[in-house]
Amino acid sequence: MKNSSKSDSVLIVIPARYGSTRFPGKPLAKIAGKPMIQWVYEAAQKTMKPVVVATDDSRIQKAVESFGGRAVLTPKSCFSGTDRVAHVARKTKSDIVINLQGDEPLISPKTIQKVIQILKRNKKAVMSTAACEVPRALLTSPNVVQVKIDASHKALAFSRELNGGRNQSGYPLKHIGIYGYRKNFLLKFAGLPQTSSEKKHCLEQFRAMENGYPIHVAKVRNDTVAVDLPEDIQKVEQTMLEAKHSRPLGLEETRG
Repeated sequence: MKNSSKSDSVLIVIPARYGSTRFPGKPLAKIAGKPMIQWVYEAAQKTMKPVVVATDDSRIQKAVESFGGRAVLTPKSCFSGTDRVAHVARKTKSDIVINLQGDEPLISPKTIQKVIQILKRNKKAVMSTAACEVPRALLTSPNVVQVKIDASHKALAFSRELNGGRNQSGYPLKHIGIYGYRKNFLLKFAGLPQTSSEKKHCLEQFRAMENGYPIHVAKVRNDTVAVDLPEDIQKVEQTMLEAKHSRPLGLEETRG
């Protein structure tokens, strides 16, 4: 991939791995007639920022290029999605790099923009993410990562078992699969060793927090339905169908 121009202050990278243990080939799974990676890519495009998919598999690269998107193959040494994003970031002049998870087909462009704006407005912030109100019925779901924030919207804790305890900002929020980084921090972060909490919970954000780097959280109104398992495809399609008929707040942008 060619270096971005100096005017490209933000780059959105979508890491996409083919060999998911629980859902092999997940980025290519069809949702309402289109591969999931296309839904994520098109949502990112609506921010008017450059977008690229970082993948470990030529099948995903070809799929992205078939709908006019940009994709790069990352080396086998890239162990995680963050490694793939960092690999692409090293070749760009962008100051801010967004890691948008490839399994968030209902991500709102507004959510992406808010994650970007945190880093643009707060020059001391090095990492940002997003969260929304979590329905009571999902508070104890192991598939929902929750985050507690303080009064300044910095993350206090991430967990799959927060169980609705209150903090200064009320109930825990549902974490959304997107991260914003300053490029220099991302390259440093990718080189840090995994921490014990990260390994225990399989949540990379612990690596930042346990090394003393605060994560700033954008509280958004736009919920998502992440795809972890094959059965989640039906949930996404049902949400899209409901949005088509009722156009609830936060989903009007997801059908692009």
